[in-house]
Amino acid sequence: MKKYLTILLITFLMWAIPYAFSLLFFPLMQTDIHYFKTIMIVIGMLTWCGLSYYYYMDKKSHFLIDGILIGVFGFVLGILLDIVGVLSFNKDMTFVTYMKEIGFRYLSIPINSILLGLLLEKKSIKTEIKNDSQK
Repeated sequence: MKKYLTILLITFLMWAIPYAFSLLFFPLMQTDIHYFKTIMIVIGMLTWCGLSYYYYMDKKSHFLIDGILIGVFGFVLGILLDIVGVLSFNKDMTFVTYMKEIGFRYLSIPINSILLGLLLEKKSIKTEIKNDSQK
């Protein structure tokens, strides 16, 4: 249960940190939307990298499963929180428009999380094989 709460907290922070920064940069959204979106992508990726590092730092196994869980939780939670945090304040934006402009980018969370989990899983297996062969 602790693992799922940790993943839920991490995926919430993956959404909340960029969202908080977006409020700071909101005036820029009015003057240079493309620059604003670029900044948000960079902040989102830095947040994802930092939180992923924190999560996997002490893990010893189940990397791929955790990558899948982080990816699915992150994607679904990001969309749900945006429905409350973005769509409820922007009455002119339809869900389809939201998905085209913002929501589709959340696919980067499962893509990156699953690939990182796969990479760490393969590295872990290779390390185990190497350690077993040295015994």
